[in-house]
Amino acid sequence: MCHSIKFKPGDSAFQRTLFVQSLILIKNLKFSWANEILNRNYYIAAISEYEDDKLYSFTVFNNFLESMQVRAQRLKIETNIILELIQQRSNRSDINFKDIMQADFVLYLRDELLKLNGRWFPFSLLNFPNQPFEMFSRSKSIKFFNDFKKTIGIERKEELGKFFDEYDKDQFKQIKLGYFHKLEPQVLANFERLATVE
Repeated sequence: MCHSIKFKPGDSAFQRTLFVQSLILIKNLKFSWANEILNRNYYIAAISEYEDDKLYSFTVFNNFLESMQVRAQRLKIETNIILELIQQRSNRSDINFKDIMQADFVLYLRDELLKLNGRWFPFSLLNFPNQPFEMFSRSKSIKFFNDFKKTIGIERKEELGKFFDEYDKDQFKQIKLGYFHKLEPQVLANFERLATVE
């Protein structure tokens, strides 16, 4: 099953934000619904008509902003216009921006762990988060972890550990936060404490 989505010029940040917001289902423990959204392939009318009706994983929602980021770097724009756009599009009274960041992080991990046909860059995390997200803190519980793990694309905690080891060793995998810091996904994922409590 797939979705047909039409993009309008300048819509990319809004479309991406809508998709990330759909993943806030995980905060309400709707893991099966979230998995259904993540497992689907998507038909993007604005690009598929030029590529033989090709279907895409959820990473396609990130591609337009990736190109915008490259252009901003080329023009030496110092402010993070992508982060600003996402924050503007996420300005809703019923959604906390921390929930957006958590969903963005889950999408990033799932893309990296399942090696999908794109790359999900977690733009919202350029806000310098430095403590575990709620779903990962709650995943100290073995039962909760077992319910949640498929959402990030794993069957065992060790798969996550392997990715974090690769991340630490490969600077091309690392996400830079300014000049002197990098994203610490193992901290955000509460890795050392995952599945440690009955």
